[in-house]
Amino acid sequence: MVSIYLASPLGFADSTRHFMADLVERLGHTLRIMSPQDDVRFIDEFAQIAGVDSRAQAFAALAEINTELGRANESIH
Repeated sequence: MVSIYLASPLGFADSTRHFMADLVERLGHTLRIMSPQDDVRFIDEFAQIAGVDSRAQAFAALAEINTELGRANESIH
């Protein structure tokens, strides 16, 4: 089965997440789908960042998460 990495901002917004879920379901019958929306390791960190008053601290924390997600995405073959 062919694997694809399916990334889109549509998968992150509550208003359009259903579209991506439907697309993954339809494509999943013939393709192996890898999607950043499936990576839920940072849910707690995102909740903590939402409560941080310092923009600098929030941006630094988001940069760390972005770096780790990038590493994970690079390892997908």
